[in-house]
Order: sequence, then C-alpha cells, then structure tokens
Amino acid sequence: MRTVRFLIAGHIEEEPGVTNVDVPFAEAIAVLESLGLGTSDFGAVDAKTLAPLCRRRLWPARAPRPTLRTWVERLLALAELAGNGIILFS
Repeated sequence: MRTVRFLIAGHIEEEPGVTNVDVPFAEAIAVLESLGLGTSDFGAVDAKTLAPLCRRRLWPARAPRPTLRTWVERLLALAELAGNGIILFS
C-alpha cells in the first residue's frame, strides 16, 4: 500500500509513530486538503503553521470523519514535537 510519510526535518533519532507518521496515500491527500495545504503528495510545512491548522480542524464544528481525525491528531502531535522545526512529507 502506498503511503505518505510525514517527518520532522533533521530529526536524528527516528521513532516510528512519534517522529514520523506514515499515512495511507488517499487519506494523506484528504488530510492535506482538509487542512488547506493542497493535494500534493510531497512538500514541507513549518510545524508552527501546521499545529494551529490541525487544532482548528479538530474543533467540533469542523471535525473530519473519524479516520481522518486520527491522522490530524497524529500530525498535531508531530508538529508539537517539532516545535520550531519543519515537517516534511513525501
């Protein structure tokens, strides 16, 4: 199955599920689009930009379907861990 990997740029110690998140391709594209980041399957975004986008998407009135909600929550955790860093995805 094709996936899109989200990871913290330059993070040396890789811990699957914590410092990187692999999202099924179709769901990754849906999440990126729902966050207003387009539909490209590769790119980069500042963690400080990604975190508030995820938080807003998780508001009850804007909450995505349950499977996408899980991925948005995991991307929020990744962005918070990254702090001032960059999240790469490909």
